[in-house]
Amino acid sequence: MKNRRLHFEKIQNARDLGGLKNREGKTIRTGLLLRSANLAETTEADRKELAEEYRLAKVIDLRTEMERNQKPDVVPRTAEYVTNPIFDERVFGISHEKSEQLNPEEMEIPALEDLYRMMLGEEMCRENFSRAVRIVMEHDYTAGSVLWHCTEGKDRCGLLAVFLLSALGVEREVIFEDYLLTNETNVPKAAMVGKQ
Repeated sequence: MKNRRLHFEKIQNARDLGGLKNREGKTIRTGLLLRSANLAETTEADRKELAEEYRLAKVIDLRTEMERNQKPDVVPRTAEYVTNPIFDERVFGISHEKSEQLNPEEMEIPALEDLYRMMLGEEMCRENFSRAVRIVMEHDYTAGSVLWHCTEGKDRCGLLAVFLLSALGVEREVIFEDYLLTNETNVPKAAMVGKQ
């Protein structure tokens, strides 16, 4: 599978879903469907690249309110910012949040399989994923690209990518292979010596 990882100065785990083919042999256009970790520490160069090279028109933040308050996104002025949290605040601890009211040592962080069971099993999570899929699918791509993210660009972000690729008719094996790319080490742009 072609490496579709995007390299920014401060945006981690960024990828383009473009280049993947569906069952009908049609290819997803590059530069339109982007996923990443949070945008809290974007540099001016990152924002310029998102605005100019990717024509970023919409950012979908899948984090909880607490996560957003702790690390607010810094997005290009060209982009509409949409919040669509997958969890609510009662799912404390699984979304890398901190609180003065709770002792981090007392938080029970569920096992990964329990996290996925909740995201796929709880009605609220399913509704919020469905809403996020609709936002992406109904976007006017003549205006530019869409980027969605959670905190680290892995679980919530990855599941949304799975749902979108499924809706676009991409084969299950290809979706699985793409999902596993999240486990690869992200290389910052500054480390890309000799590459444009």
